[in-house]
Amino acid sequence: KPMEVTVEDCEAILAAQKKSGAKLMIAYRLHHEPGTLEIIDRVRNGDFGDVRLFSSTFTQPLKEDNHRAKHGFNAGPTLDMSVYCSNAVRNIFGQEPISVTAFGFRTPGSKLGLEHDTVTVVLLFPFVICATYTVGYTHDSFEEYTVVGTKGSLR
Repeated sequence: KPMEVTVEDCEAILAAQKKSGAKLMIAYRLHHEPGTLEIIDRVRNGDFGDVRLFSSTFTQPLKEDNHRAKHGFNAGPTLDMSVYCSNAVRNIFGQEPISVTAFGFRTPGSKLGLEHDTVTVVLLFPFVICATYTVGYTHDSFEEYTVVGTKGSLR
């Protein structure tokens, strides 16, 4: 996740770190976990053939008084949850997307006050690889991803 949402806030954090002499770290551990490393190795070793597809769903119910359900740039599932899906696919493929498209909607009857409480993202990578994922706040807790290649798949 981002250290902060504005350049000014990041600069203030860096200035405070420099003034205090404290060590500043931004921790994102998932790409170092044993299960993740095993999947990356299997994909890159060709266990599934040429990997062409990645799909993921990451959802959780969110109460309307939760700070992540407020209006504004840093509210909603995109900045909060998408980072996990997009980093997973980028690490698994070892590539950066060349095209990204997103579609969002507000669930009928949702009281979260967000323009989009559910977002689906499509990422295209070089070598005919496509990734899709959906993140949302108005669903049961669910997290899963699938990798599909020419000789096998992983869920």
